[in-house]
Amino acid sequence: MGGAPLWAPHPLLYINKNRLAAKVNYIMKIIRHYTEGIPPRSAFPPGWRGIASYIASIFNDMPIGLIRVMKLQPIFALVTSLLVIFLFRKGFEYVPIAIVSVIFAFFYITYRLYLMREKKSILASLWDTALLFILNNMLLFILPFYFESMTFPSRNMLFAPIIISLSVVSNWYYLYQRAIARHPLRSSLFYALTFFCVLNFLFPIIFGMRNITSLLVSGGIAALAVVLFVYPHIDILKNIKNTFVIIAGILIILSLLWFGRSF
Repeated sequence: MGGAPLWAPHPLLYINKNRLAAKVNYIMKIIRHYTEGIPPRSAFPPGWRGIASYIASIFNDMPIGLIRVMKLQPIFALVTSLLVIFLFRKGFEYVPIAIVSVIFAFFYITYRLYLMREKKSILASLWDTALLFILNNMLLFILPFYFESMTFPSRNMLFAPIIISLSVVSNWYYLYQRAIARHPLRSSLFYALTFFCVLNFLFPIIFGMRNITSLLVSGGIAALAVVLFVYPHIDILKNIKNTFVIIAGILIILSLLWFGRSF
């Protein structure tokens, strides 16, 4: 029989299909954008060795897709930072974690400067990322306590902006690599200031130190850390500009000792 069919698809069905196809195409475009240049897994042998070779190839060649992903790192780091602040908001029961983090960071930095041979390997990059994660978490952990102890007007208000600045740098891997990691003097001062802020918070809790005593001891350790971290690159101090940077860093620490006292 001729005539119209007994059933015909509703026009909205075509619209929904078109929308779904557009969304799928958009998602695939994003995936292609962030995987551009990454070789297929099938190009490498099967098994764990093949997986290791595959990962090594990606990080050694640094395809453009991976570089684009790395630029999103601050967003992922911000999410984890907010989680850290939320989970650690109760405070003092997490002090042992901060202590272990300080010990790990200090010994890893020392090991990297004096003993590590392959500093550009994938494993070294993973450890460096872990170090940044730990430093950032330590800074975020102590930041609320510094805000709570801050009085207005008071000279100890200087601490909070410094901690926030250090946290921003440690939270942004690309910025850290460009501005800190490639410069021995800057990295030494960055680590020393981080240790100073964290130790100045921990010492009164662990040892019951007075504020001024904690500042002096923390500042002394930070100054020694600068010397320890700079020593492998001692030749760069022959440059007058580099020597000035070190002196300026020590003056910053001494300024923190002075202005850290409340009225």
